[in-house]
Amino acid sequence: MERLGVRDERPEDVVYAPFALQLTAASTSSAGLTAVAPTVTGTLAGDLTFGAVSTTTFGCDAAAFAGGTAVPATMAPGDIVYLCLQVTAGATIAQGDTGTALWQWDAVSQ
Repeated sequence: MERLGVRDERPEDVVYAPFALQLTAASTSSAGLTAVAPTVTGTLAGDLTFGAVSTTTFGCDAAAFAGGTAVPATMAPGDIVYLCLQVTAGATIAQGDTGTALWQWDAVSQ
């Protein structure tokens, strides 16, 4: 689980976080990789937008996000997929809004 450590964000602020997915080298087959739509609870529900791109190294900021590519649809055994995650606060967030966002990827053997 990745925590962005978001606190005191203002409307339309953008935060970034690196994340990595790895299919163990001991796997005997590739896996299909599917992003599951993020769910948000609390008063932030409906006030956050999300983006993800693949990068060549672990790390994430605005430049890495802008230079990223589409998240791959498959992973081979031993692959590491580096992701750059972007979360943007909506224009209507207000002081005191709280919530939790859950973002996941499913990898299913092919």
